[in-house]
Amino acid sequence: MNILDLPDEILLYIFKKLRNFDVLHSLLGSNQKLDAIVCDRILTQSIDFTRLVSNEKTKKIFDEFCAQILPRIHRNIQCLKIDPCWLESILDTRQLNNLHRLHFTDVNIVTASKIFHETSSFIVNCKDQIEELSFIIDEENISTFDLLIDI
Repeated sequence: MNILDLPDEILLYIFKKLRNFDVLHSLLGSNQKLDAIVCDRILTQSIDFTRLVSNEKTKKIFDEFCAQILPRIHRNIQCLKIDPCWLESILDTRQLNNLHRLHFTDVNIVTASKIFHETSSFIVNCKDQIEELSFIIDEENISTFDLLIDI
């Protein structure tokens, strides 16, 4: 039996158990049936870019993802989970009109200040569409007051 012989529902169930970034990067473009399944709204409404190791190889894969895959699924994306190092590449696509939720991980205070500065590309491009914003600050010894002042 070939994996393509499985019903679409089973394949969708399997793909939901995997990171959608990996599924999209690995399978999109392989054949028509898989393209239709991996571009399904269920798999593409929330994209997780966390836990990507920041190195040259990953940067190349990520840039390829932004250039070739995001344009195909951008209408479905409502939520991004992302490390700040990838934010500029994502926002440069300027095609995320349905993005309403943004979750940052491993943010340091300097990066948070840059992201939320009034001239940042994030604020310029997304300030009117983001309804939910969360971030995890990776600094242990910072008070909420200091955080609010810096941001």
